Amino acid sequence: MRSALVLMVVAACGTSATEKGVVVPGSGAAATPERALAQFAGVELPDVAPSVGAAPERGPTVHASMTELNLDDERVATLLGGHLDATEVEGGSKGFEISKLRGATTRVATATTDRPSARVGLAFDRRQTYGLLVQTIYSMKSEPGFEHFGLYARSGDATVMLPIDLPDPTRSPASSPAGASTPGAGPAAPAPTAPAGAAPGPVGPRLSLFVSITPTEVLVWSASGLEGTLKSPKLKVARSPTAMRAVNETLAEIVSRRWPSEPPTRERQIVLQAGVDVPIQVIADAMAAVHATAGSRPLFPDVLLSAGFE
Repeated sequence: MRSALVLMVVAACGTSATEKGVVVPGSGAAATPERALAQFAGVELPDVAPSVGAAPERGPTVHASMTELNLDDERVATLLGGHLDATEVEGGSKGFEISKLRGATTRVATATTDRPSARVGLAFDRRQTYGLLVQTIYSMKSEPGFEHFGLYARSGDATVMLPIDLPDPTRSPASSPAGASTPGAGPAAPAPTAPAGAAPGPVGPRLSLFVSITPTEVLVWSASGLEGTLKSPKLKVARSPTAMRAVNETLAEIVSRRWPSEPPTRERQIVLQAGVDVPIQVIADAMAAVHATAGSRPLFPDVLLSAGFE
């Protein structure tokens, strides 16, 4: 197995849409669940537990069904069996940028310069893949004003967003998690090490926790070695409907043991990495699992998404 580069930051937190009502993308108006669902015709949104996610915002929306990829009303690409043809991607099957989506993003940005800043909605079918999600954000992120995204999901009768925020380019390298790297920056510096089981002090090493999702397994481990390693993870379970519950319980135990009150700011991050074919529903489940316990105790609200994991 190998991990790829860290690409973006997710802040999977916020006020539940059940408290603010459902907002129809692009309208800013409250709507019934039926009207909101009609807005996503052909897209089966992932489901998340109640109280997870934030209220949607009125921004451009990418629709990724199993047959089409659209930005607002513009068709970007036809998908065959849910997959994007390699010729649509700069660099082919190993590339990230969808050239037509990049062009469509520029046109939307030019036409909406007077629109208040809002998250770009990512209405992805629950059967779609993590690989297409990463390619979509990568293709749009270089356009000024497109740093804030939100993955649409269903939470009970409400439509919510799981917020996705790109890293602040003004942050110093020292603020990045140990073992992380960025595109074009070369190899990452080795993560600091400490005796296994040792709790980091105020100036000690970060845990640098990872949740890795392979085609068959889910792992929880740390680049620091303080909570398992990739070869000997803290948790290793088969991909199943209960896997994310085990992830949530493992992370809750780590937080409870190390920080009886709450984690320090520098420990609020965790890296989520997944294979390119992992379904969006699994990604949404993972984002919810690392965010908080079933009792709403915060765990790791800031999640780094890796570009891939094999």
